[in-house]
Amino acid sequence: MPELPAAALTLLETRPTYAVASAGEHPWVATMYFWRNPEGDLMSAIKSDSLTLAALSTNDEVAFAVNGPNPDVFLQGLGRARDLGPFENFPEVRRGLIDKEASIQKFLDHVPKLHLLRIHPTDYYLTDHRQKISPRRKI
Repeated sequence: MPELPAAALTLLETRPTYAVASAGEHPWVATMYFWRNPEGDLMSAIKSDSLTLAALSTNDEVAFAVNGPNPDVFLQGLGRARDLGPFENFPEVRRGLIDKEASIQKFLDHVPKLHLLRIHPTDYYLTDHRQKISPRRKI
């Protein structure tokens, strides 16, 4: 994957949530907190008994969007999602999520049976009206 432009990196590093969706037999959409690991994968905590995770077991292709605080810049992408198992086995992801957005700690501490969802991005698309990048551009 090529180096991402500054606007895309800023969104990935500062925005706490993203919308993730999938089509197919069981279409769904969810908003989740995420952390981008050093390898570039997007990591989220998800309830192990959620409909979202169940749907991913039949179709791992996802689309996602990371929006800025204003509608002038946003990042969209495609990727493959995978359940990596019990969240408690990944303390580095817990730390990354809390460092990025401290308010997620209550969720992590009080919601039982969390699993780690990893999205490996395959494509990114950036819209940045400030830089005259519209319609979106594949990066």
